[in-house]
Amino acid sequence: GDVTTATAREALDAGEPAKALAAALQLGHAATLAEVVAGIRLEAVDVVVRGVPPARAAALLRHLAACLTRGREFEFHATWLRALLRSHGDALRGDAPALREAQKALALHKRSLAGLIDDNDFALAFLAAESRRAAAAEE
Repeated sequence: GDVTTATAREALDAGEPAKALAAALQLGHAATLAEVVAGIRLEAVDVVVRGVPPARAAALLRHLAACLTRGREFEFHATWLRALLRSHGDALRGDAPALREAQKALALHKRSLAGLIDDNDFALAFLAAESRRAAAAEE
């Protein structure tokens, strides 16, 4: 039969994440794909991604890159990306624009994490120095 958003939702609700993802990718509807991806448990991602037809891998890659760019649920989408690249790396080699998009999104997160780490290192050094100063003052 015809694949619809309802088909994807029903498969997801029925505990058939691979079928739900296949339906969402076939539809090519961004909101449905986002809903299905968000509804799949992290533990199931590796198996579900292995079932993605190679011809649909680039569409999933572009979706994940867009999600990573928006910055919400980074670990969740990075886990999906890792599973996709492991399972379909060969099929994705020919889609340089989608790969660049994913690379840019990851680089953006790397820069923001580096800044956060630097801030934390400064805070830790300050707290350690204050702790030593307070301990010396008590002696």
